Amino acid sequence: MARPRGGLLALTASGTVGKIETFATWRGQPYVRRRVSPVQPNSLAQQNAAAIFRWLSGVWKRADAFYPIHWDADRSPTPTTDRAWFLKVNLHALRQQTNLDNLVFGPGLGLAPRVKNLVVTPAGTNIKLDWTNPGNPPGYTLQAVICYFLKDVDPHSTALSDISQGVAFPPAATATLFGLTHLTKYQLALVTQYGNPSGGLSWSLDVRATGTTT
Repeated sequence: MARPRGGLLALTASGTVGKIETFATWRGQPYVRRRVSPVQPNSLAQQNAAAIFRWLSGVWKRADAFYPIHWDADRSPTPTTDRAWFLKVNLHALRQQTNLDNLVFGPGLGLAPRVKNLVVTPAGTNIKLDWTNPGNPPGYTLQAVICYFLKDVDPHSTALSDISQGVAFPPAATATLFGLTHLTKYQLALVTQYGNPSGGLSWSLDVRATGTTT
C-alpha cells in the first residue's frame, strides 16, 4: 500500500491524484494505493486467460444441477463461491493447454478413497469403463461411483463441451457410455461418493482417463 505524500488531506477521498495514487473506500475503511497501469493491457497471455475463463464459465453454466456439489464453497480452504473455486482451479490447470487432459472435475471434498485399476474400452460409438471399487474405511460407506465425461476440445476455443454423467451403484464396477460421437476423443473421470461418519457426504479426487470412439 502506498504512503500518501504532499498536502492532500481528505478522510473520504475517492479517485486518482496525479496518476500516482488512488484513494478509495473498502467496507467503510478509507485506503490509498499506488496507481498501477498494465504495461500491455491486452497481451497474448491475458487474451488466453480470458478465453479459458469464458469457456469454463460456459461449461459451468451448462453442467448438470448436481455437479456444483463437488465444489461446495463452505468446504473450500479459502472464502469463495462454488463457481469461483471451479474457475480458479481450472483456469490455472488449463492455461497452457490445448486440450482438457488437466481439467479438474472435482477437488475431492472429504478425500474419500478413489477407484482403482480403471480400464477404458472403446467400441464403436460406445465407451466401456471397468474398475475396482475401493473398500470402506471405518465409518464410511461407498454409495456410488459417478462417471463424468465430455468431448475433448481446446479450452481457448468457443466450442463448448457439456459435462455429462452416469452413476454406478456398488457392487457394480462397470459402466458403458452409449451413443457418443463417432471418432471423437472424450475426457473421462470417476469420482466415488461416500457416506461419512458425520452423516454427510464425501467425494474422492477424480480418477482421469481418455477414450476415443471408433
